[in-house]
Amino acid sequence: MKWKKTLIFVLFLLAGIVLGTLLTSLCASVSFLSWLTAGVQIGVGVPEPILLDIAVFQLSFGFAIDINIIKIVCILACIWLYKIFSKGI
Repeated sequence: MKWKKTLIFVLFLLAGIVLGTLLTSLCASVSFLSWLTAGVQIGVGVPEPILLDIAVFQLSFGFAIDINIIKIVCILACIWLYKIFSKGI
């Protein structure tokens, strides 16, 4: 039963991330909502990945998280909705 709640939480979290990304692209073109897209990109190997070059092969390492205001709001809203939804499970 616990794995079911975890799966639902992950789905709500992914829904918040996808919704935040969609709203970011929509709000970027509207002048009075563009402040919602203000954010930062945090990561390792940004903008160029870390390259490990061995004579036989090359490995590239990189990881980045793009955070902005509207994504944080959407993720928090989806977590709040999860708390309401999970009471019935």
